[in-house]
Amino acid sequence: ELSRAKVLSSLAEKLPELLSEALAAAREIQDERHRAKVLSSLAEKLPELLSEALAAAREIQDEFFRADALSSLAEKLPELLSEALAAAREIQDEFFRADA
Repeated sequence: ELSRAKVLSSLAEKLPELLSEALAAAREIQDERHRAKVLSSLAEKLPELLSEALAAAREIQDEFFRADALSSLAEKLPELLSEALAAAREIQDEFFRADA
């Protein structure tokens, strides 16, 4: 499911008519980390997906990956910067916290 969504997302950049199929595939991704990443990528073409990508990012249980996803989204939604920073500060492992 992830591979299909990534391929469709890449193709949608060149063939906008595939955007709806890429979105459907992204929504089927069970792993919230991968779903957030693909939705964030698609949100560049469909800004209305940012809230869905944000919801997926917030569902990520692993604190490192959640901070990473929120950080990526903060580039598109500057108002998320404080939430991304807060998520990064919650990371217990110093190495991962610094990387986030």
